[in-house]
Amino acid sequence: MEQDEHELITRILDGDEQAYGLLIDRYKEGPYRHCFRFMRDEDAAEDIAQATFIRAYLKLQEFDHIHAFSTWLYKIATNIALAEVRRKRPESTVPCSQK
Repeated sequence: MEQDEHELITRILDGDEQAYGLLIDRYKEGPYRHCFRFMRDEDAAEDIAQATFIRAYLKLQEFDHIHAFSTWLYKIATNIALAEVRRKRPESTVPCSQK
């Protein structure tokens, strides 16, 4: 029997690590595919997807149950992916004016 999202999150917040495994199994493909669209690199997408689940776990007490967990998860993935894209973007060089 599949447990609803709210019940799994409640179990996780109560310390049930197996419940988080169930939540990851339920959503693991989505963040990877989402991150791959940003990165166009399988390894980078996998790293960001893993970072997404770690950050979600660490911030789970801040999750607002009004929204779907998947929406929140995608927002975290987007933020991490955009930060990585910005980090990898070469800095533009501005020519120095000579006096």
